[in-house]
Amino acid sequence: MKILYRSCHQILEYDEIRMLQKLGHTVFPLGAYTYGRPSEAFRPEIDFGWEFYALLEKYKASPSSRDIRYIDREFASNFDVCISMFDFNFLTENEDALHSLPCVLRTIGQSIEAYEPLVAKLKSSGTYIVRYSPAEARAANYAGHDAIIRFPKEVTGNSWLGDADYVLTFSNDFRQRYEADYQFFVAATRDRPTRLAGRGNETCHKWIGLISAEQQQKELRSCRTYFYCTGGYIPYTLNIMEAMLAGAPIVAVRPTSAEPFSEIQDILSQSAIFVESSEEAGEALRYLSENTEAARSLSAKAFHRGKMLFDDRQIGDQWDKLLAGIV
Repeated sequence: MKILYRSCHQILEYDEIRMLQKLGHTVFPLGAYTYGRPSEAFRPEIDFGWEFYALLEKYKASPSSRDIRYIDREFASNFDVCISMFDFNFLTENEDALHSLPCVLRTIGQSIEAYEPLVAKLKSSGTYIVRYSPAEARAANYAGHDAIIRFPKEVTGNSWLGDADYVLTFSNDFRQRYEADYQFFVAATRDRPTRLAGRGNETCHKWIGLISAEQQQKELRSCRTYFYCTGGYIPYTLNIMEAMLAGAPIVAVRPTSAEPFSEIQDILSQSAIFVESSEEAGEALRYLSENTEAARSLSAKAFHRGKMLFDDRQIGDQWDKLLAGIV
C-alpha cells in the first residue's frame, strides 16, 4: 500500500514511518522526511527504498513541491490512502485533490477540546478519525473515533543500567511553556545531581543542551531516575514512553483536577512513584538514589508496562486492521 503521510512532529513521524514500513507499506511523508533526510537532527535517517525515491522524483516535478501544505490531484493519485497527523487544514484545503482517497486524521493530544468542532466536521465528510488516547473522550462535544491507536515505539529490551547517580528530565522550551512545572522541577531537584535536556532551555536550571537520539538513549540508560513533571495538560507524551521503554525508574507528578485529560496515572499504574509536592518529589528522588533494588524493581515494571502499551508490533497490527477496512 502507498501511503501519503502529512506530519507535524518529526519524532512521531519517524516512529510511525518505521512502523508502517515494517508492515510492508511505502510511505511518502510531507513533513521532516519529505526529501528522504530529516530536516532536523532529532532522529536519524530512514531507509525509504526505491519506491519512495520514484515518488520523490514525481513530487519534485509536480506543483505539490512548491508548498508542503498543498497537494495536487495528479500527485495524490499515486497513493492508496492519506494519513494526516493533526493537520486539519491539509485535509480541508486539499479536499478536491484528495477526493478519491480514504483520508485519516491522526490526533496527537494537543488542545483537545478546542479542535473537536474541526474533528466533527471532518468526520461528517467521511474522514476516518484515529485518536491517540481514550482520554480524549472526556472532551466536551467529543466527535467520536474510528479507532484508538497509541503512539508506537520500537522495543529492543530493557537497557537501563542506572550507573550514574543523576535525575533526568526532557522538555523543550520548558520554562516558556510550563512556568509552574518548571518551578516545581527546580525546587524538587535543587539538591540532586540533575540533567535537563531539550531545546529552548539555555537559561534553565541543570540544562545540558539539545541532544541527539543516540545521546538520549545513553542518558536514559545511565540515569538513576527519570523525573516526569510536565505534560499534565495532555494524556501522555513521547518522553514518558521513551523513559518507560528504556527501563528508567520514574518519579511522576500526580495529575490534578485541573488536568482532566492526563492519562499518566493509568499509563504508569504501579510502575512509578507518584508525588504531589516538590518536597515529596525530592524525597522520592533521594530514595531511589539510595536504594538500588527499589530502582531496579521500578525499572522492570516501567519497561513491562511500556512494552504492553506502546510496542510498535501491536500498534502496527491495529493500523493494519484499520487500513485493511478502509482501502
